[in-house]
Amino acid sequence: MFYGNKNMKKQPLSRNDYLSIMGFFGNAAIISKNRLARVKKLSFEQLLQKGMIRESICDAIYDNAEEKKRKICQKEHEESHASQGGSQGSSQDGVSSSEGERDDASYAKQFQALVREYGVLEDILQLEITKKYI
Repeated sequence: MFYGNKNMKKQPLSRNDYLSIMGFFGNAAIISKNRLARVKKLSFEQLLQKGMIRESICDAIYDNAEEKKRKICQKEHEESHASQGGSQGSSQDGVSSSEGERDDASYAKQFQALVREYGVLEDILQLEITKKYI
């Protein structure tokens, strides 16, 4: 069990800390040292290429980068399309499988679904938070 140190300072989360959060205990973010070591030298493109979707989502949120969010959605769409045997038509989220027909609203909707699916918390970036590395 984690017992927080009352003298720990609250700080904004760095990119690498945000990508490495395992959970929370009270007001402390629990950050995995192992995950931190894996992600700290990887760019967004490398995270996405390695299939580290949760970390890619965190990176896109941290940078508030619409292009990164779109790339994540495209990768997820391609993978789900491939796993369905390349069938044409609508995907499960009601978005046409033709990339040309997808608009910003459909990407935003798909990205928010991925945020929920991977359990990523967006609001904590505006907070100063205590960090505990394990």
